[in-house]
Order: sequence, then C-alpha cells, then structure tokens
Amino acid sequence: MQDIAAELQDVVFKAAGPIKPGMGIKAQINAACDNLGYPRGHWRVREAWYGNASNWNGKAIFDLLGRYNRLCQKAGSSLAPANDPLAKVADARERR
Repeated sequence: MQDIAAELQDVVFKAAGPIKPGMGIKAQINAACDNLGYPRGHWRVREAWYGNASNWNGKAIFDLLGRYNRLCQKAGSSLAPANDPLAKVADARERR
C-alpha cells in the first residue's frame, strides 16, 4: 500500500506547480489545493503531501486522481496524467 501513498504524494507535488523562491511548504500545499479545486489546507492534499495516504478509501483516492487528471487536461501537455495506482499495486503483486 505504500505505492499508493507514494503515487498520491507525487500527484500533489506536481499539482502544486513550480516552486517559487520563498515559498514554504504551507504555500505549496495551498497551491496544490487551489489547482486541484480543494479548499486551502484540505486534509486529502495535506496527508498526500506527507505520504500518509496509504489507508484512504477508494473514493478519496479516485477523487484526488480525478481532480489531478482534469488539471492535466486543462494544462495541456505540461502535466502527465496519473495512472491508476491500484493497477500498479496489482501488477507488482503479480510479478512476485
């Protein structure tokens, strides 16, 4: 399940956009919230930022991924859409 947390952490890092000089962690989390359409400081973005998203239910995971993929569509080719993290976990288990 750590793979899901790492995938969601990567998603919110990308959603925050480029880091500007003097931008703290809170500002980056707020930028990710703004870009994903969550209220500033939303728990999903904050928890994903710190890699604590491994015990989320499916609804929370797919809501965040859906918002990120919509952001990618708006941004054009500057952001790559996220893959299904559950498919990655299943693929890793099959390889064992």
